[in-house]
Amino acid sequence: MRVPVQTFYKDKVYTEIEVQKPKASTIAEASSLMKDNKIYSGLAMFLKGSCISMSTEDSVVEDSVSIKSLIPKMPYRSAEFSMIQIMTKQYENQDGVEGIYPCPLCGYKIISQLKKTDDLEIDTRDFISTLDVNYKDDDSPTFKVDLVDPIKIKDKRDGSIIEEVCEIEMYYPTLEHCMNAEAKYGHNNSLKLQFGIYANSLKAVNGQDVDNKYRNMVGITIFENISNLEHDFRALSDENSKYGVDPRIEKICPECNKVWRPQINTSNFFVSALRLN
Repeated sequence: MRVPVQTFYKDKVYTEIEVQKPKASTIAEASSLMKDNKIYSGLAMFLKGSCISMSTEDSVVEDSVSIKSLIPKMPYRSAEFSMIQIMTKQYENQDGVEGIYPCPLCGYKIISQLKKTDDLEIDTRDFISTLDVNYKDDDSPTFKVDLVDPIKIKDKRDGSIIEEVCEIEMYYPTLEHCMNAEAKYGHNNSLKLQFGIYANSLKAVNGQDVDNKYRNMVGITIFENISNLEHDFRALSDENSKYGVDPRIEKICPECNKVWRPQINTSNFFVSALRLN
């Protein structure tokens, strides 16, 4: 099975993954981590216990030790995609998602749900298995964003400008990037966590490669100080969500015929499937 974003590890590019239904022990371990709010660690545990193999164009890795080393290096968007495939194997035809979608024009609420009466079953849910998947075709592990409004990094002592950031180069965030940010920032502030993930994913600033010291000291400051939301922040956000499962579904308002594409809540499916509730 092809993954949306390739995994880069030790000069090899992994483009395929084979998964199986999870064992009860895998679900239990992943659920335990997620209950402790270690969401990304739980996802990594789930994948480690459900992955049979990962492949390059000319080689296949099947031993569990090597797979456990590879999983953290997997881009999050591919990890999310892989988890969905595992879940739909485990709970076939049970991937329907309910939700309420207010029309952005007139406010009419479209309700997606499974409804049963004595003699009739009406199912208007959206199904995760039918969502579109966007695949990355090139073999580059990074992407660049040229900032319209440069970010000024200032010395906290005297306010002098240390650096002016005009270009950012990032890796597509991996599970490892996510887990490290999760351990540092937790989930109380989702924006802080997201910026922490971005900081961990930094490869270069203004064309110069950065190290972990730079990422830890300056990385999150860069993203917290993006001022141009229309171009700079959107470019960054769009590139990070460009590949993988597209959670948007088309809705048409029966009152005013407005067409729009809201996002469905995939987390409800994961919570139910992992029996966290």
